[in-house]
Amino acid sequence: MAEQKTNTTTKFSLKPEQTRATNPAKDRGKRNAGKCGCMRGISSKITSSMEHAFHRWGQIVSRWPWTTIILSLVVCGILSGGMLLWYQEKDEELLWTPYKSPFIEQKAWIA
Repeated sequence: MAEQKTNTTTKFSLKPEQTRATNPAKDRGKRNAGKCGCMRGISSKITSSMEHAFHRWGQIVSRWPWTTIILSLVVCGILSGGMLLWYQEKDEELLWTPYKSPFIEQKAWIA
């Protein structure tokens, strides 16, 4: 390496042959990347569309913050309304016995 001294700091400059370390695995990956260039285009399209969607969502939230908050709470309340109808079976025999099994019908007679 060539060393250049300045007033207070030392700067290092690389010679042209030292500018890039060769890595055969990376070079192989670059060679094979051209075989399926469509994946790069698809990835770019997905990324840019998601960036655009989130940018647009950020603009909407910044323009109408209270509307966004209230609308989020309303949607959450509506969707959680189904929890009022929640029923959890606690009878183990009904849980582990196949539907329409004769045991279910005969259970009352046995007990």
